Amino acid sequence: PDSKERRMRFRAVPVPPPGESWPEQETILLLTEAQVHAGIKAAELELKHRAITASDGNPFSGASGDHVTLIPVDAEEGNTATKDVHGRIVGYDNVVLEDDDEVEYRILVLPESGDSREAFWASLDIRADTASYVCQPVG
Repeated sequence: PDSKERRMRFRAVPVPPPGESWPEQETILLLTEAQVHAGIKAAELELKHRAITASDGNPFSGASGDHVTLIPVDAEEGNTATKDVHGRIVGYDNVVLEDDDEVEYRILVLPESGDSREAFWASLDIRADTASYVCQPVG
């Protein structure tokens, strides 16, 4: 015997904000059970997304950036007085330099250890001799 389960259908009714009157129902919107469940899931995801970005409006808050280790160029030349900086990339920016209209790529680094835990901007460049990335603090 073939038995088919009947799915529930729901009538969608607009709910006015507090203090406003109920609008007249001109058209009736019927939703299937699957549409209702999809709407509930979408609302849950939206609430979760809003909770993450609500702290300061930064969509990256709550997420961790790429871990980087900045090694001073002097260390490659035998000067061991300077220390490596371990941190996370927490932002980026592209700046057009006024004197030659060249684009400078910058990253915002938040140190994880050391004396200063204050974030700083560093410009990115590529060394011609080794094709490795070089970061220099801006300013």
